[in-house]
Amino acid sequence: MGETLTLANQREAHGLSDIGTYLAFQDQLDLVQLVTGGDDLLNRYSAIVVNPDMAQGVMIDETDRFIDRISSNETKEFLGDFGLVVFGQPLFTPLYPPECTEPPYNCTTCSGSMNMTA
Repeated sequence: MGETLTLANQREAHGLSDIGTYLAFQDQLDLVQLVTGGDDLLNRYSAIVVNPDMAQGVMIDETDRFIDRISSNETKEFLGDFGLVVFGQPLFTPLYPPECTEPPYNCTTCSGSMNMTA
């Protein structure tokens, strides 16, 4: 993303970047933010559990613990605060119920060997 912004700056062009990269590079750029929000710009992160019946070597217990950890409220709070100290604004917006309980989001945690996105 940094190279994208650098090239857009050199060519006086438009570029698409995440806010963290823009904030990290902004002192080196003459670019301005044109669009800073909206559903079309959401960059969703997902973790998908592989069905152990469909693939050998899946460590389902470790996978479940990982999914539970990254989808925990503690991790969401950490991510929601990430960037505040350095940039004065958060770089991520975690999803909490009820926003994450309807498609296209699914913020449930794993239990057992279910296939789900967190």
